[in-house]
Amino acid sequence: MTRSRKDRDSPRPVAPGKTRAKPRDKPGAKPGAKARRNVGKEGRGDMTRTRVSVPGGDVVAYSCGTGRETLLVVSGGPGCACDYLRDAHRHYANEGFRVVAWDQLGTGESDVPDDPSLWNIPRFVAELEAVRRALGIGRFHLLGHSWGGILALEYVLAFPQHVKRFVMSNIGPSVPLLNLGFKQCKMALGIETVKMIALHECAGTVGHPEYQAAATLLSFRHLCRMHPLPEPVVRSLGVLGPSFAAMFGPHLYHCTGSLASWDRTADLHTVGLPVLLTTGEHDYVLPEYVAIAGNHFPRASLRIFANCGHMPFWEDPTAYHAEVLGFLKGHG
Repeated sequence: MTRSRKDRDSPRPVAPGKTRAKPRDKPGAKPGAKARRNVGKEGRGDMTRTRVSVPGGDVVAYSCGTGRETLLVVSGGPGCACDYLRDAHRHYANEGFRVVAWDQLGTGESDVPDDPSLWNIPRFVAELEAVRRALGIGRFHLLGHSWGGILALEYVLAFPQHVKRFVMSNIGPSVPLLNLGFKQCKMALGIETVKMIALHECAGTVGHPEYQAAATLLSFRHLCRMHPLPEPVVRSLGVLGPSFAAMFGPHLYHCTGSLASWDRTADLHTVGLPVLLTTGEHDYVLPEYVAIAGNHFPRASLRIFANCGHMPFWEDPTAYHAEVLGFLKGHG
């Protein structure tokens, strides 16, 4: 069973890490790549919204700009709507790019299937390819953030002929190393706090005020070092899709889902296109682990943004966009 956001009553915002309720209405669309341009533009300014059939249901893609070069941005989570990443990069339309993003299946305005078998990397790679075909995109530039960087790397390995340049943003080549980063960030809070976090996660009492206080501190230090958070970030983190619990796990700072053993370090040497690795000084994806990818990609450069966490495109947009635009335009 699937449903789209426009077919549901407006949900009440929930804290990061909360997941959507299971859907109750219409059956999902058959797999395919037929775009339907009758969705309208309400609330999206100059963004064109397009429904696309993908394996498992329909997703909503967003596009702005008419440049000769296309940048496709892939949001993180898994399970986050694309608002936070799309809105941070949509002004690239003024720099000669057609900017494309989409709400991955189970997120944002896309369908929310009640089918656990859908939450796996090969299906998401097929979803990305379906969006590319439906929107008539030829060779393009690819930017993936966090989980979106994992998905984008998997796409580059499967379809290298379609990608010109690849920005792997705030993610490394190994989730086991990511978990080590989570552990190090939690240890900085003190051993008693680490024990408290673990006990609440084991007991299922993560709503307790002391656990929520620790999660808030971790998020401010390492996720996005801004207060208040930008509105697109609030929207994307407000409700997480079902892929989050299935692939990442039930908790924000400990991956125990199906991604827990993901590691592509040994395959990076096969990627021949230019790669830009970005991360923040205080990111929970520790810079030293992102640098490992730089040692294995044949044509990679690395930029670490000072005083930033996991979202340098919001935390230091001037430095971030200068670096990324320079790379995409062939100057980096």
